Amino acid sequence: MLRIDKLACLGCCCFCTVLYICNDEFLKKNPEKVKKFLKALKKSTDYMLNNPVEAWKEYVDFKPQLDTDLSYKQYQRCYAYFSSSLYNVHRDWKKVTGYGKRLNILPPDYVSNYTNEYLSWPEPEEVSDPLEAQRLMALHQEKCRKEHTFKRLALPA
Repeated sequence: MLRIDKLACLGCCCFCTVLYICNDEFLKKNPEKVKKFLKALKKSTDYMLNNPVEAWKEYVDFKPQLDTDLSYKQYQRCYAYFSSSLYNVHRDWKKVTGYGKRLNILPPDYVSNYTNEYLSWPEPEEVSDPLEAQRLMALHQEKCRKEHTFKRLALPA
């Protein structure tokens, strides 16, 4: 099986991410509101990562139509991928921007428009070997599939 990221010579897999988009005017006028919003997201993410079963129960209490075996398995399998820092990964932005330029979707002078400056906690180190991290994650996912449990993968820096 060929992976699209390898066919596209991206170097390693880019996972889709949740993007929080804010217009420049609001951001300029309300930087403290943005910081507080992001702190609340970080707090809820920390809660979910530390209490995945309880977080799931609260989620389906709010969204009962997703209280299915399939949805629970998807949540369980995606658990290892959730970012604990919420930081944008610079390597991924460079990779996706370069790919967009190569496809002529983005102009050659396009500059990525993202920031981590409103996050007030330490930025984690990027992994030194993304392909090895991807290989380890595949092994980890197979173990999670067999054990039906919530586990995080500790990757080498």
